[in-house]
Amino acid sequence: MNIVICPCIYKKCKIIPFENLDGVITAINQSKAGTELQVRYFLNGEYKKEWFFDFDIELANEEAK
Repeated sequence: MNIVICPCIYKKCKIIPFENLDGVITAINQSKAGTELQVRYFLNGEYKKEWFFDFDIELANEEAK
């Protein structure tokens, strides 16, 4: 079996269930339940970190500099 994990760590993303709130992926976990991404985001005046399934996260388009 060949498993390819995209280099997603520290990439900017949008959290779809939180109305496309901006975040940064900080960790990846693969289990029987599926792929989970830990995302750090800023909400209500404080930084938070939570796990989301991959279908709840969309990578942000980063423009070339």
